[in-house]
Amino acid sequence: MPQDLLPARLVRLWRNVEAGLLSSDEFHETQERFLNEHRAVWEEALVIQQGMSLQDSILHEIGAYLGHEEIDQTRRLCLDALARIKTDWHEQVSCIDQDSVKSFYDRSRAMLYELMWWHTLVDDLSPLAYVVAMKFACSHGCRSYLDFGSGVGSGGILFARNGVSATLADI
Repeated sequence: MPQDLLPARLVRLWRNVEAGLLSSDEFHETQERFLNEHRAVWEEALVIQQGMSLQDSILHEIGAYLGHEEIDQTRRLCLDALARIKTDWHEQVSCIDQDSVKSFYDRSRAMLYELMWWHTLVDDLSPLAYVVAMKFACSHGCRSYLDFGSGVGSGGILFARNGVSATLADI
């Protein structure tokens, strides 16, 4: 793993804690700074309108796509999406019936809300792994990449906005 990528930086930083060279508070402050650097790259790629927060940008994008006028309505739908998916799954899907599974994913709007909300980084920082992957690809001279299982395409947008040709594929 290249030494300048976030995981390697965090490992080195934690080793300083273990060696008594850094306090855990100092570790957490530095870790937050490193994560903020990656958040900034993610946000710069995904925010549609400059000056808007990532969360508001994504909510406006979903609202425009699905015809919601009020951002608060879209936010509620995003916040309730996971529970809605679970309920709908139990009501509509028979795991032994492939057609019911396919139909669920073809019809579920809640899935779209949940996937888009995940990219806001509100509940989970794991989308920042795309930034690590993009930095890794760029450090190795990659000019193009295939994102299989691309979901709503945020990873592809990140790569493309950072000069890497992206091809997206999903089922």
